[in-house]
Amino acid sequence: MPGARPLVPGATLTHALSVVPLPGTDRAVLWATFSSPVSARGAPYRSIGWSEGGRTVTQTP
Repeated sequence: MPGARPLVPGATLTHALSVVPLPGTDRAVLWATFSSPVSARGAPYRSIGWSEGGRTVTQTP
C-alpha cells in the first residue's frame, strides 16, 4: 500500500500518495502533497513507499 510519512514538526499530509502510470511506458508519476510551517526546511517527509512487481520500494529524500 502506498504511503508517505511526514517528518517536519507541524507538517500535515493534505493529499495521500498517488501513483499514476504514464500511458505507453513502464513508468509512473508518484506524488503526495504536504502542508508545513513556513519556518520548516527540507523535505516534509521521511520516506515514500509502494509495492511494485511483488516487492516493496522505499524512496527517501
